[in-house]
Amino acid sequence: MRLKTVFFLSLAAMASPAVFLAGAWSAGRHNCIPGILIVVAAAGFASALAFSALVFKRVLRPLNDMTDAARRFFNAGYRLDAVIPRAGRPELRDLAGSLNRMMLELQSYRAFQISQIMEEKNKAQALIDTISDGVILVDELGGIIYSNQAALALLGIPRVSPEVVLPAAIKNEVFAREFAAILASGEKFLRSEAEIKLPAAPEDGEPTVRNYGIMASRFFLATLKRQGRVVILRDITNEKELEKTKEAFFHMITHDMRSPLATIQGYAEILRRKLPQSPETEKYFKSMVYSSRRLRGMIDDILNTTDLQRGVMAMTLEKVCANALIARVAEQHEPVTTPKKITVSIQPLPQELEFIADAALMERVLTNLVLNALRSTPAGGTITLGVSQDAENVLFWVGDTGPAMPDDKRGTIFEQYSRMEKQSGQSMGLGLAMCKMMVELHKGRIWVESEAGKGSKFLFTISKSLKASSASQAKTLD
Repeated sequence: MRLKTVFFLSLAAMASPAVFLAGAWSAGRHNCIPGILIVVAAAGFASALAFSALVFKRVLRPLNDMTDAARRFFNAGYRLDAVIPRAGRPELRDLAGSLNRMMLELQSYRAFQISQIMEEKNKAQALIDTISDGVILVDELGGIIYSNQAALALLGIPRVSPEVVLPAAIKNEVFAREFAAILASGEKFLRSEAEIKLPAAPEDGEPTVRNYGIMASRFFLATLKRQGRVVILRDITNEKELEKTKEAFFHMITHDMRSPLATIQGYAEILRRKLPQSPETEKYFKSMVYSSRRLRGMIDDILNTTDLQRGVMAMTLEKVCANALIARVAEQHEPVTTPKKITVSIQPLPQELEFIADAALMERVLTNLVLNALRSTPAGGTITLGVSQDAENVLFWVGDTGPAMPDDKRGTIFEQYSRMEKQSGQSMGLGLAMCKMMVELHKGRIWVESEAGKGSKFLFTISKSLKASSASQAKTLD
């Protein structure tokens, strides 16, 4: 209720005695009520009017001014246009002064907060604008919420405006396809690579081909109440060239190592047959042969990985006996499993199964999985090799009783040069990556299952749709 309304209600209340006396006089004028009563009533009414005016001036008007000033202060966004006049009784003047000080402090605090926010925004803006990566925020409909200049230059967008909608506004076709896939996907995180042909530079007149890594992550802006994606465009051309140089170097070195290693392995086999046999010498020769085979396998991994990436891997598809394959792989690792007292358990099919595959590559995949299990399994543990089948695929698995694999490693363990921390000094990080490529070459897939207290289990499938070939044929990865 407004203060003026209170004033008039109080005025009416104070005037009621005069009304009552007037009524009494009207009712009893024949009884000769003294005229003094009328005079007293009129005097009381005049006193009430004077008192009400004094209350309004000294109390109600200052309170009304404070209320209006506070309302204007908050409606103006914590900005004080004019101070509250200090009027009325001492208590009200003190209250007006306190309100003025409070509003001034709130105004200063508000200005300080805005200054801090703007400073942080400018810092973030300067940081994003100075990095070479393109950073762009888009909503679910493709509208640009924010973008730095690097992203706009890569996408061929002159400036951000409400009319710009992705991917239609993107000039480069490859970038347009990538953004269309990002906006259509329901995944929280996306990562891809694209080879982009940039416009020709004025000095050489030839277009430049660059490789870009594209990373997208979903976000929600509470202030705008809408979802979107933040997309980062990173030039990885130098990294790709360095990777190619490294692979070429590995390929050259490992290729040259094959001949001396074959000589060492051959002479070890000859000495094993020629020298007198004893349990001790047999142990030594088995260890020598096993180590040379393992080194040869590492060399083959490097060469095979390079060939797979180039799409020139030669496969000889032939009939392979599944039970004999897992038995042969398990036997080859006896020189390591026996000293460590690791039990190798084989779970073959009840009936013999033959399938079409490259026998050497299949043996290499299983060998790498067993070596990975050996690195994880403690002394006295168990490694299991098994095989089964369904209507479309042959399923192989290698399980161990080592520690469980962390969840964050399961998605990256099959990437090239990815290694578990506890194995960092024992592996080049090529084995599992090569296994994935070889399995995919056989139209299969590979994955890992792991549970705390039960170890890890690597599984892969080989399609039964492969056909035998009479000679080696080149295959490429899709």
